[in-house]
Amino acid sequence: MTNNYKKFQIINVFAIIFTIVMNALSNILSFGGVNTGEAADRFFSYFTPAGYVFSIWSVIYTLLIVFIVYQVRTSQVNAEYLGKIGFIYLFNGIFNATWLIAFHFAVDTPLLLLLTEPLILGVLVTLLYIYVKLEIGVSEVPLSEKLAVHLPVSVYLGWISVATIANTASVLNEFITFPLDTQYLWTTLVLVVALLLAIIMIVKRRDFAYSLVVVWAAIGIYVKWTTVEVIPLIFW
Repeated sequence: MTNNYKKFQIINVFAIIFTIVMNALSNILSFGGVNTGEAADRFFSYFTPAGYVFSIWSVIYTLLIVFIVYQVRTSQVNAEYLGKIGFIYLFNGIFNATWLIAFHFAVDTPLLLLLTEPLILGVLVTLLYIYVKLEIGVSEVPLSEKLAVHLPVSVYLGWISVATIANTASVLNEFITFPLDTQYLWTTLVLVVALLLAIIMIVKRRDFAYSLVVVWAAIGIYVKWTTVEVIPLIFW
């Protein structure tokens, strides 16, 4: 019996368009009176990269649009990957949009920053679920599926892996006063771990897309904090 995943096709289209629209509105309407960049600047963290690094979102959105166009075709209605993904992109979109709202309004109500942590973890966990279920870097799939289905997940997960660490650092710095030396050490150690993870993903999963995103973010952190003496030790 052939599976019909039409409902998942529709849900994926809705979930991803919803996510993109909410992210656009957050800047157009300035949720909480600030755009996303201004909100990020409000919550200090040495793990926050230079502003240009956030342009990765345009790549993520483009890849997600490619995915929904690819998967919504009639020829894909029985595709196995749709069954593996299921409703998860919907949950991912809800976590993403709710995190965005909480993060913006935390500028005026800092306690909301605490709420951002479980929300961004929700974004991370849902992406990890999709990544594992699709067996990205492990299973053999047609090139078209690799580019349209697997690649968006790899890039999105790579960025959210970094964003989750940055969010955690912002929450800790907002509510706990750490000496600068401790913050330097934390940033250094986490960067090393992130780069090691990027190497592991290449070796174990052949996932260059994920790893390149992590490296992109790491370079952005270096660019922003070149005046911090400990950071260059990682790269030189």
